Formats: sequence, C-alpha cells, structure tokens
Amino acid sequence: MDAADNAVVAIEELSVHGWDLARATGQELRIDEHSLDEVDHFFELFGPVANTDQGPFGPQATPPAEATRLQRTLARTGRDPLW
Repeated sequence: MDAADNAVVAIEELSVHGWDLARATGQELRIDEHSLDEVDHFFELFGPVANTDQGPFGPQATPPAEATRLQRTLARTGRDPLW
C-alpha cells in the first residue's frame, strides 16, 4: 500500500468506526460525499474478499429500500444501518 491507500484506509476507519461510536452514544454522524467516495475506494482495494473471512468485514447487510448513501455504505460493512 502506498501513502494514498493509507489515507483511504484512515478515512474508512474514521467513517465507519466514527459511526459506531456516534450510534453507541446516541449521536448523529454526517459524512461528506468525498469521504464516502474514499470508503468506496477502500472496498475496491480489497475486491471481492472484503466481505469474507479473508477480508475486513462480515457478510453484507441489506440496507433499507430508501437508504441514504451512508446507510448503503454501512450495510456493505456488515452493519445494520438502522441500529
């Protein structure tokens, strides 16, 4: 991984785990579109193994029908975006 990829990993970690912390403490987290673009790039770095035992996430969750982009992204990480 190069420096740009390390930045992508950092944005993914801050976004996803920031959401975890916000939800656990009853707060709302807003993530800008550019950061969500970087999280999407994180999935590209891992390819099809992202949601397997060899990847960083569990099985994908199903987002609600009218999910926001953040909710769809969270579902890709195996999280229930409505938690």
